[in-house]
Amino acid sequence: MFTSSKRLAVRVCFALVLFTLPLYVQPGTQKSSPAERQQYYRSNYTKYEHMIPMRDGVRLFTVVYAPKDASQAYPILLQRTPYSVAPYGIDNYEEPP
Repeated sequence: MFTSSKRLAVRVCFALVLFTLPLYVQPGTQKSSPAERQQYYRSNYTKYEHMIPMRDGVRLFTVVYAPKDASQAYPILLQRTPYSVAPYGIDNYEEPP
């Protein structure tokens, strides 16, 4: 059987899970549809496309999503990939995850 220290460890683990579970479960929140998220992106961000020159002369295609709200400064998130950044075109927004 379990020794008293193992039983205590199991009880502590169970208590941790029991007490931290409400932090991860948010009742009443519902996920929005991809169409709603895409509409949110279109209404809150402006999409720009640029060709950024590198030191070796290669120009990299870059997509910038800038917030339309200019009342405050926002942080920047930079993501580079050697793969496609489709959909191309200023009016074509990416499908939300």
